[in-house]
Amino acid sequence: MVIKMSNLTGNGLVEFCKTKLGTPYVYGAKGSYGKLTQPHLNSLILAYANIFTNIYITKAKRFVGKICTDCSGLPAWYTGKMLGSYQLYSAAYTRIPIANYKDFASGVIVWRSGHVGVFCWINGKPYVLEAKGIDYGTVLSEFVQSKWTYGLTFKDMTYDYSTNLSSRATWKGVNPYKEPAVLVYRGMIGEAVKWGQWELCEAGFDIKIDGDFGPATDKAVRAYQQSCKIKVDGKVGPVTRAAFKAD
Repeated sequence: MVIKMSNLTGNGLVEFCKTKLGTPYVYGAKGSYGKLTQPHLNSLILAYANIFTNIYITKAKRFVGKICTDCSGLPAWYTGKMLGSYQLYSAAYTRIPIANYKDFASGVIVWRSGHVGVFCWINGKPYVLEAKGIDYGTVLSEFVQSKWTYGLTFKDMTYDYSTNLSSRATWKGVNPYKEPAVLVYRGMIGEAVKWGQWELCEAGFDIKIDGDFGPATDKAVRAYQQSCKIKVDGKVGPVTRAAFKAD
C-alpha cells in the first residue's frame, strides 16, 4: 500500500502503523516489499554479516514466507519513500529536541542513532509504534524520553499541532561544499571529503568537518551505508552520494 504524497498525515501514519502491530522484524526487510523469501534473506545475510549472526539467522528463518519489516521500513510502508534511519534524520524538515515531546503531534518520527519509531498520543499518554527488533516485532511501547534524541517532521506530511515548535527546532541546511565527481575514500583530504562529512553531520553523525577522511569518517560512512541498505565499503561514490540526496 502506497499513499499519495499529497494525502500524507501524521494521524494517517499512526493509524497505518497500528494495523501493522505484530508484524515480525527482520533487519533489512521492508513491509512494502511483500513476503520475506529465502533468497532475500540469503542476500541480507551476505550483506550484513555483523547483524546476521548464527543466532540471528535461526530466528529470521522462522519468518520466511511472512511479511516483515524493520524500524525505518515501518513508516516507509506508509509513505512509499524508502529511507533508512539516518536518511530520515537528514531528510527531516525540522528536528525537534526530544525534551519538547509534550508538544509533539501524533505521527512525528522519534529518532536516535540507528533507530526510529512513530510517536503518538493515546488517551492523553505518549506512546511509540516501532519495529523494535527481531525478538519483539512491531509493537506499541510506552514513550520513554531518555531512549530518544529528536522528533522529526517532514515537508510532505500534515500534522495536527496545538503548539508552534519552530523556535525550538533545527532546520535542514544546504551543503556549502561542492559535490565531488570522483570516488572519495579513507586517506583523502580536501573539499570533496568535507562535502561528505557535511552530509554525514546532516544525517546525525557527530564528526568533524575537517576535510580529512580518517577513521571517524570511515566508520560513519559505513554505518550510513548499512542503514541505507547499500554496499558497505566505506567509500563515497555515486550510490552513496545518491543516498545522501535521497530526500
